[in-house]
This record gives sequence, C-alpha cells and structure tokens, in this order.
Amino acid sequence: MKATTVYTVNITDYPDGSERWNWEPDGWSDRVMELGWDEDAEFRWPNTNKVYRSRSSAVKLKRLVESYGARAIILTGTIDWKTERQAQIDRLRAKIAELEGRAA
Repeated sequence: MKATTVYTVNITDYPDGSERWNWEPDGWSDRVMELGWDEDAEFRWPNTNKVYRSRSSAVKLKRLVESYGARAIILTGTIDWKTERQAQIDRLRAKIAELEGRAA
C-alpha cells in the first residue's frame, strides 16, 4: 500500500517563567495590536498535537513557537497505509505469535 511522510513539532524547552498563568512572551502586546485582537487577549501556547503532511507547515509552527522564546524540534514519521482488513490480519498474526511464544 501507500506510505505517507508526516511531521509534527515538539517543544523541548520553555522559557523561564512561562509556567506562570499570566506569563507573556516579549512583544506579545505589540503582536496583539498588529493582529487586531482584543488588547486583553491572554497568551496561550500554540497547539503542538497536530500532525502535518507538509514539512513547511511544521516549520511555520516551529518558528512561531521559537518566536515566543521556546525551543522546538520537528519530528518526522512514516505511515504505512493498509486496508482495515490487512491491519486486522496483521494484529491476529501478532497475537498468534505472542501466544505461541508463551506456550514454548
């Protein structure tokens, strides 16, 4: 079947003090004004639980996170797509092999 490369971002280090509830990165209020948001907008870290099909999307998120003072890395992986039927067969074969290993 088909294989797909995917990307995600992992924050490896947060800036000092960013665990406080009212922490804001340097320049946050200027950014809020640039975007036309409510001036009372609270800072929230971007969601890094997403998986991207393009590396460029992951790079954009990494740069955004790093602009707030964090360190981040891009992780990549490959999904080997199977039919649901083939995945079920593979699971059953793995279970049989596990049971045979216990019996030995």
